[in-house]
Amino acid sequence: MRCILQISPLCLLVLASVARASPPPDDDHLAFAEVREDSRRGAAEHLRASLLAADAALNDRIRKVGMVNALLDAITHDAVVNVPGQDIARGRKAAEAALRAAIPTPTTATFDRSTYTGNVSHDGFLGYTFGRGTAQLRQPDGSVLSRYTLYITAWRREGIHWRVEATMWNTSTLQPTDPPPGLALFEPGDRGTPRWAPRRWNAASALLADRNFADLSVAQGYTVAFAAYVATDGTSVAGPVYWGEDEVVGIAWAGWTPVETLSWTPTISGSTFSGDLAWSTGNSEYVLRNPDGSIAIDSFSKYVTVWARQPDGSWKFILDGGNGRPPPAP
Repeated sequence: MRCILQISPLCLLVLASVARASPPPDDDHLAFAEVREDSRRGAAEHLRASLLAADAALNDRIRKVGMVNALLDAITHDAVVNVPGQDIARGRKAAEAALRAAIPTPTTATFDRSTYTGNVSHDGFLGYTFGRGTAQLRQPDGSVLSRYTLYITAWRREGIHWRVEATMWNTSTLQPTDPPPGLALFEPGDRGTPRWAPRRWNAASALLADRNFADLSVAQGYTVAFAAYVATDGTSVAGPVYWGEDEVVGIAWAGWTPVETLSWTPTISGSTFSGDLAWSTGNSEYVLRNPDGSIAIDSFSKYVTVWARQPDGSWKFILDGGNGRPPPAP
C-alpha cells in the first residue's frame, strides 16, 4: 500500500513548538523533563504524519535520482546503511563507498518503493518505517533482472526534519504478501511502552537484549530464540513477509535442528529518551552441517532490528530483516 501524507499548517506549528526541545545528537546529559511534557501534548500524532511523509518523499527521490544520491542526502552523519552484498557501513564516507560499490551508476539499480507503515516514539525523536517495492538490477551482460524489495528504516528527528539513522533493504524473487487485518504494527502502529532515561542508556539496554537473543539462538536454537523475542505483531522482513508472532515462529523460524547454527553479533544500537523504541544492527552467520560434521552451507549476512519496549520493561522486536555480506577475511 502507498502512504503519502501531507503536513497540515497545524502540524507545522506543532513541529516548530517541539523543535526547540531537540537535543544535539550526542547530548545524553540533557534534562528531558521538557521533552516529556511535549510528548503529553499530542505532538506524536502529527509527527507520525510527518515521518510517513518523509519516507514517501525519500522513496520519490530514490525514483528520481537513484538510491545513492537520495540516501546520501537523507542520512545522519553517523548513519548505518546496510547495502546488499556489502559490509555494514557506518557514517557518510563508509555509506557512500558501500553504495557506489553496489550501484556504480544510477542505472545499475533502480527502485520503485512505497511505505507499508511506520510510527514515532513517545518523545517524537525516533521513528521507523517499513515498505516494499520493486528493483530493476542491471547485469554485467546488459540484461535486467526484476526483483521485489523490502526495506526497514530507522529515523532520527533533528529539529523539524527527519533523517535516516539506520536502513537496510533486500531483494527477492518472491512477491511480498499483504498484512493481515488488525495487525497492531499497522493500526494503530506499534511503539512500545515508555521508560524514560538518557537515550544512550536505552540504546545499551536494547543492544543487551539483542545479545541475549543471539546467545539463546546459539544455545537452544533459532526457533526457541525467536519465540522468546518476537512481539505479538513482530514481523520478519524476507521474501514472503512473515506477519505476526504466529507466522514468525510457526513458519519463518520453525523447525530448528541440531545440525544448524544461527549466530549473530550485535554491534550498534540506537534509541531515544522515552525508551519505547530502539534499533540494532550486527553481523550474522548461518551454518548447516552434514552428518559427518563438515559444513554444507555457510552463509553470511547482516540485519536491522526494530525493538519495542514491553510493559514489563523487556524488549521484543517488531521488525527484523537483513541482507547478504561478504565472507570475513581469512
